[in-house]
Amino acid sequence: MRSLVAMSLGGLLWGSGIPGLYAQTGTAEGEIPWRTLAVPTAGRRGEATFCVLSPRSEWGSDRRPLVWNTQPALLWRGELRRVELAEEATGRILWSQRVGSRGLLASGVTLMPSRSYTWLVYDANDLLTHAVSFQILGGEARQRLLAAFTEVKRNADKSVPDPEAQAWERVRTLSQQNLWADVMQEAHGVDNPSPALSRFLQDLEQSLCGTLRLSRPLPLKP
Repeated sequence: MRSLVAMSLGGLLWGSGIPGLYAQTGTAEGEIPWRTLAVPTAGRRGEATFCVLSPRSEWGSDRRPLVWNTQPALLWRGELRRVELAEEATGRILWSQRVGSRGLLASGVTLMPSRSYTWLVYDANDLLTHAVSFQILGGEARQRLLAAFTEVKRNADKSVPDPEAQAWERVRTLSQQNLWADVMQEAHGVDNPSPALSRFLQDLEQSLCGTLRLSRPLPLKP
């Protein structure tokens, strides 16, 4: 399995395009300003049958983004059949799950800070097509962020905002540390999102993946 993970990281990691920014202005009065959030959006564009929304290799140095959440999520659009989570150092499979055509899949196991892991993605034919490596944030950086979140929660308890407003405050803190996979997980995890958040997520998906075909094209007739 170790060799399979190494092969996946060497040959299947994608998203090395030129980094860009997603940012829009013009937020309506009273709306949470989701559309002003700048998120790097490099990667493949055009027609595709599958796209990883998060995590993305270009969001980290050495193609390995840092992730705060110890139960991180894989977000995708398109067809796939199975997802596995492997420990990068040993290649050991920690968790495996059959999935549907699109969604947000949170890790079924709690991961360890400072260690690196790999999402292994299998297409509708159960063939390994993508491997996305990431590292759980650890050390002093994790302690600083934990302190920042404690302050965010303390302020939220005073003002009693709605859940989406609380998510926005966490997102702002995460974005300041360039933890974009966690930004995506927070934003997609809001129950009953406002129209502003729904528009932001739709526009961001389009920016990340381009025109996405959610089914494989039929073969041409002779």
